[in-house]
Amino acid sequence: QEGDGRRVLHLHDVYWPVWSWKGKVGVLQLDDADIEDGWLGADHVRSARYERFELIDDFEGFSAEDAANEGGLEGYGPFWEAGFGAGPSRLEPLALKHGLPMLVGRRAALSRGLDDDGGSVEMRSLPFRIEREGLSFVMFDFGGPGTRVELRVDGEARRSWSGQDTRRLQGIVWGVRGLIGREAVLAVVDEVPGDAEWIGIDDVAVFDWRGD
Repeated sequence: QEGDGRRVLHLHDVYWPVWSWKGKVGVLQLDDADIEDGWLGADHVRSARYERFELIDDFEGFSAEDAANEGGLEGYGPFWEAGFGAGPSRLEPLALKHGLPMLVGRRAALSRGLDDDGGSVEMRSLPFRIEREGLSFVMFDFGGPGTRVELRVDGEARRSWSGQDTRRLQGIVWGVRGLIGREAVLAVVDEVPGDAEWIGIDDVAVFDWRGD
Protein backbone atom coordinates (compact mmCIF):
# COMPACT_ATOMS: atom_id res chain seq x y z
CA GLN A 1 0.00 0.00 0.00
CA GLU A 2 1.51 3.31 -1.09
CA GLY A 3 0.52 6.89 -0.27
CA ASP A 4 0.13 9.36 -3.12
CA GLY A 5 0.74 12.55 -1.11
CA ARG A 6 -2.43 14.16 -2.41
CA ARG A 7 -5.27 12.81 -0.29
CA VAL A 8 -6.69 14.76 2.64
CA LEU A 9 -5.51 13.22 5.88
CA HIS A 10 -7.82 10.42 6.93
CA LEU A 11 -7.70 6.88 8.22
CA HIS A 12 -8.63 4.12 5.82
CA ASP A 13 -8.74 0.34 5.98
CA VAL A 14 -6.20 -1.75 4.11
CA TYR A 15 -7.01 -5.41 3.41
CA TRP A 16 -4.67 -7.87 1.73
CA PRO A 17 -5.61 -11.40 0.64
CA VAL A 18 -2.61 -13.47 1.73
CA TRP A 19 -3.90 -17.04 1.62
CA SER A 20 -1.52 -17.84 -1.27
CA TRP A 21 1.39 -17.42 1.16
CA LYS A 22 -0.12 -19.41 4.04
CA GLY A 23 2.61 -21.17 6.01
CA LYS A 24 5.35 -18.76 4.93
CA VAL A 25 7.10 -16.19 7.12
CA GLY A 26 6.20 -12.59 6.35
CA VAL A 27 7.44 -9.18 7.48
CA LEU A 28 5.19 -6.13 7.76
CA GLN A 29 7.31 -3.07 7.02
CA LEU A 30 6.32 0.59 7.26
CA ASP A 31 8.54 3.08 5.39
CA ASP A 32 8.37 6.88 5.49
CA ALA A 33 10.65 8.64 2.98
CA ASP A 34 9.17 12.09 3.66
CA ILE A 35 9.73 12.63 7.38
CA GLU A 36 9.66 16.44 7.18
CA ASP A 37 6.38 17.07 5.35
CA GLY A 38 4.51 13.79 5.63
CA TRP A 39 3.94 10.97 8.06
CA LEU A 40 2.12 7.68 8.35
CA GLY A 41 0.53 5.66 11.11
CA ALA A 42 -0.90 2.19 11.53
CA ASP A 43 -3.25 0.64 14.07
CA HIS A 44 -5.29 -2.51 14.58
CA VAL A 45 -2.93 -4.73 12.58
CA ARG A 46 -4.32 -8.25 12.60
CA SER A 47 -4.91 -11.36 10.56
CA ALA A 48 -8.55 -12.22 9.92
CA ARG A 49 -9.96 -15.47 8.62
CA TYR A 50 -12.65 -15.59 6.00
CA GLU A 51 -15.86 -17.56 6.46
CA ARG A 52 -17.29 -19.67 3.64
CA PHE A 53 -14.16 -19.05 1.60
CA GLU A 54 -14.45 -20.26 -2.00
CA LEU A 55 -11.65 -20.11 -4.55
CA ILE A 56 -13.09 -19.17 -7.95
CA ASP A 57 -9.90 -19.54 -10.00
CA ASP A 58 -6.16 -19.77 -9.31
CA PHE A 59 -5.40 -20.58 -12.97
CA GLU A 60 -3.56 -23.77 -12.02
CA GLY A 61 -3.97 -26.63 -14.46
CA PHE A 62 -7.50 -26.13 -15.74
CA SER A 63 -7.47 -28.14 -18.95
CA ALA A 64 -9.21 -27.43 -22.23
CA GLU A 65 -11.13 -30.71 -21.77
CA ASP A 66 -12.42 -29.56 -18.39
CA ALA A 67 -13.53 -26.28 -19.91
CA ALA A 68 -15.39 -28.04 -22.70
CA ASN A 69 -17.11 -30.40 -20.25
CA GLU A 70 -18.22 -27.54 -18.00
CA GLY A 71 -19.18 -25.11 -20.73
CA GLY A 72 -16.35 -22.71 -19.95
CA LEU A 73 -13.68 -20.92 -21.94
CA GLU A 74 -10.99 -23.15 -23.44
CA GLY A 75 -7.70 -22.66 -21.65
CA TYR A 76 -9.33 -21.03 -18.63
CA GLY A 77 -12.38 -22.26 -16.74
CA PRO A 78 -16.16 -22.13 -16.47
CA PHE A 79 -16.09 -18.72 -14.74
CA TRP A 80 -14.70 -16.88 -17.77
CA GLU A 81 -16.26 -15.72 -21.04
CA ALA A 82 -13.12 -14.06 -22.48
CA GLY A 83 -9.47 -14.39 -21.50
CA PHE A 84 -6.00 -13.05 -22.22
CA GLY A 85 -4.63 -15.10 -25.11
CA ALA A 86 -4.95 -18.87 -25.34
CA GLY A 87 -4.65 -19.48 -21.60
CA PRO A 88 -2.87 -18.60 -18.34
CA SER A 89 0.82 -17.67 -18.51
CA ARG A 90 3.64 -19.38 -16.63
CA LEU A 91 5.11 -17.23 -13.86
CA GLU A 92 8.70 -18.53 -13.83
CA PRO A 93 9.93 -16.04 -16.51
CA LEU A 94 8.32 -13.19 -14.59
CA ALA A 95 9.96 -14.29 -11.33
CA LEU A 96 13.38 -14.46 -12.97
CA LYS A 97 13.03 -10.85 -14.09
CA HIS A 98 11.14 -9.28 -11.18
CA GLY A 99 11.85 -11.52 -8.20
CA LEU A 100 10.43 -14.47 -6.31
CA PRO A 101 7.36 -12.61 -4.98
CA MET A 102 5.88 -13.04 -8.47
CA LEU A 103 5.58 -16.79 -7.83
CA VAL A 104 2.13 -16.84 -6.25
CA GLY A 105 1.64 -20.09 -8.16
CA ARG A 106 2.67 -21.67 -11.41
CA ARG A 107 0.35 -19.69 -13.66
CA ALA A 108 -1.74 -16.51 -13.78
CA ALA A 109 -3.83 -14.65 -16.36
CA LEU A 110 -1.59 -11.94 -17.85
CA SER A 111 -2.10 -9.45 -20.68
CA ARG A 112 1.71 -9.31 -21.03
CA GLY A 113 3.00 -9.78 -24.56
CA LEU A 114 -0.39 -9.72 -26.27
CA ASP A 115 -0.63 -8.15 -29.73
CA ASP A 116 -1.28 -4.41 -29.37
CA ASP A 117 -2.45 -3.87 -32.95
CA GLY A 118 -6.08 -4.48 -32.11
CA GLY A 119 -6.40 -1.89 -29.33
CA SER A 120 -7.87 -2.69 -25.94
CA VAL A 121 -8.10 -6.27 -24.67
CA GLU A 122 -10.44 -7.46 -21.93
CA MET A 123 -10.65 -10.57 -19.78
CA ARG A 124 -14.26 -10.98 -18.72
CA SER A 125 -16.27 -13.38 -16.58
CA LEU A 126 -19.62 -14.80 -17.43
CA PRO A 127 -22.44 -13.10 -15.51
CA PHE A 128 -22.60 -14.46 -11.95
CA ARG A 129 -24.78 -13.82 -8.93
CA ILE A 130 -23.09 -12.17 -5.93
CA GLU A 131 -23.76 -14.41 -2.92
CA ARG A 132 -20.91 -13.59 -0.52
CA GLU A 133 -19.87 -10.41 1.32
CA GLY A 134 -16.35 -10.15 -0.11
CA LEU A 135 -14.48 -10.59 -3.37
CA SER A 136 -10.67 -10.77 -3.41
CA PHE A 137 -7.92 -11.28 -5.97
CA VAL A 138 -4.23 -10.58 -6.57
CA MET A 139 -3.25 -8.11 -9.29
CA PHE A 140 0.03 -7.90 -11.19
CA ASP A 141 0.39 -4.11 -11.31
CA PHE A 142 2.59 -3.47 -14.35
CA GLY A 143 0.58 -0.72 -16.03
CA GLY A 144 -0.88 2.72 -15.42
CA PRO A 145 -4.49 3.99 -15.50
CA GLY A 146 -5.03 2.26 -18.83
CA THR A 147 -5.04 -1.05 -16.95
CA ARG A 148 -7.90 -1.71 -14.55
CA VAL A 149 -10.30 -4.24 -13.07
CA GLU A 150 -14.02 -3.61 -12.70
CA LEU A 151 -16.99 -5.29 -11.06
CA ARG A 152 -19.90 -4.38 -13.32
CA VAL A 153 -23.55 -4.53 -12.33
CA ASP A 154 -26.10 -3.67 -15.04
CA GLY A 155 -23.19 -2.48 -17.18
CA GLU A 156 -22.01 0.01 -14.53
CA ALA A 157 -18.69 -0.35 -12.69
CA ARG A 158 -19.71 -0.61 -9.03
CA ARG A 159 -16.20 -1.47 -7.84
CA SER A 160 -12.99 -0.63 -9.68
CA TRP A 161 -9.22 -0.58 -9.30
CA SER A 162 -6.75 1.11 -11.68
CA GLY A 163 -3.11 0.27 -12.21
CA GLN A 164 -0.43 2.39 -10.55
CA ASP A 165 2.57 0.84 -12.34
CA THR A 166 4.21 -0.18 -9.06
CA ARG A 167 5.71 -3.29 -10.74
CA ARG A 168 4.49 -5.27 -7.74
CA LEU A 169 1.70 -7.58 -6.69
CA GLN A 170 -1.36 -5.83 -5.27
CA GLY A 171 -3.85 -7.65 -3.06
CA ILE A 172 -7.35 -6.31 -3.68
CA VAL A 173 -10.33 -6.94 -1.37
CA TRP A 174 -13.78 -5.54 -2.14
CA GLY A 175 -16.69 -5.56 0.26
CA VAL A 176 -19.80 -6.31 -1.78
CA ARG A 177 -22.44 -6.89 0.90
CA GLY A 178 -24.66 -4.21 -0.61
CA LEU A 179 -24.63 -6.03 -3.97
CA ILE A 180 -25.66 -9.48 -2.71
CA GLY A 181 -28.34 -10.94 -4.97
CA ARG A 182 -27.29 -8.84 -7.96
CA GLU A 183 -25.85 -10.26 -11.17
CA ALA A 184 -22.33 -9.02 -11.96
CA VAL A 185 -19.42 -9.36 -14.38
CA LEU A 186 -15.74 -9.18 -13.36
CA ALA A 187 -13.63 -7.56 -16.09
CA VAL A 188 -9.86 -7.01 -16.36
CA VAL A 189 -8.98 -4.40 -18.99
CA ASP A 190 -5.73 -3.48 -20.73
CA GLU A 191 -6.25 -0.53 -23.06
CA VAL A 192 -2.75 -0.66 -24.57
CA PRO A 193 -1.59 -4.29 -24.44
CA GLY A 194 2.02 -5.21 -25.05
CA ASP A 195 5.25 -5.63 -23.11
CA ALA A 196 5.64 -2.02 -21.85
CA GLU A 197 2.44 -1.91 -19.76
CA TRP A 198 0.24 -4.83 -18.83
CA ILE A 199 -1.93 -6.29 -16.08
CA GLY A 200 -2.53 -9.71 -14.57
CA ILE A 201 -4.92 -11.40 -12.16
CA ASP A 202 -4.67 -14.47 -9.94
CA ASP A 203 -6.35 -16.14 -6.96
CA VAL A 204 -9.92 -14.91 -7.45
CA ALA A 205 -11.99 -15.82 -4.39
CA VAL A 206 -15.27 -15.00 -2.63
CA PHE A 207 -15.92 -15.13 1.11
CA ASP A 208 -17.92 -13.86 4.05
CA TRP A 209 -16.36 -11.78 6.82
CA ARG A 210 -15.80 -13.57 10.12
CA GLY A 211 -18.50 -12.74 12.64
CA ASP A 212 -16.22 -11.62 15.50
